[in-house]
Amino acid sequence: MKKKILSFIYTIDEKINLEEMTRINFLQKYLEENSLDNLVQVIIYVNSYKNTEFKNKIIKAFNKKIIIWKDEKNLKKAEFLYNYLEKIDSKYFKLIKAKDKIIFNWLKNLIFELTNTNVDLIQHSFYQKYKSGEQKYNKKRLGLLTYNTIFKTKKAIENKDDLLIKINHFEFQYIGIILGINASWKNINIPYLVLNNLLDKIKKEKLNNKQKEEYWNSLLILINFYNKNYKNLDKTFKPIFIRYLLNKRFFKSRRIYYKKIKKEITIKSLKIKVWIIYMIFFKFNWLNY
Repeated sequence: MKKKILSFIYTIDEKINLEEMTRINFLQKYLEENSLDNLVQVIIYVNSYKNTEFKNKIIKAFNKKIIIWKDEKNLKKAEFLYNYLEKIDSKYFKLIKAKDKIIFNWLKNLIFELTNTNVDLIQHSFYQKYKSGEQKYNKKRLGLLTYNTIFKTKKAIENKDDLLIKINHFEFQYIGIILGINASWKNINIPYLVLNNLLDKIKKEKLNNKQKEEYWNSLLILINFYNKNYKNLDKTFKPIFIRYLLNKRFFKSRRIYYKKIKKEITIKSLKIKVWIIYMIFFKFNWLNY
């Protein structure tokens, strides 16, 4: 069987709703009706090993041509990738959330681009959906490795050893940094995806001190990995992830947050230091929710 060009990979649990399941099924149907299913495959990892009834219902709910992976381990995304990367039978793969939406009209353009490209990372433009329902088009390269990135499977396998670490939050960003080490990349303006607001999870949670500490510790894992490996990442990739705790629910002022970040980021690069000051004090809004 000829190797596919792209795999869309979903990880789901009991929280998935009917609308999201319908959206995934519709993607598979679109691929079949437009003769793209020989180039693109849909993979679902069912992350709910304790709920056998749920897993059985899920299997029946999805199109039979959708590949469903399940096991007896409740794996987080990084662990899942570590265990399953070699099973991804496609040149590239895209990690996607069930609540995000694919714009089908752009898929043929995307597949053509991937067929004629041979780099490790594809950075793509996208639409972003906010809680208000508003959608904004973003054609800039944000330096976000994962949400706006398609990964080359072969390169990901080479980098996979660092995936075995326990991180409770910001897992998408951590995966992206790992898979971005010593990687060639290309930027494409094909906005085939509508992303839900990346900060929705924090917005919805009522955070106690223990949860706040979990978020901070997860951020430290990202920072420490970035400290060790930033020279092996493309110079255009910045530690955007420090934005996610720029929030009065975590720190009372920008200055307090900057002092904490400054202490943790040990990189001597003047450009990085200036960029961090610019980002915390000027570039991003203080997230006051």
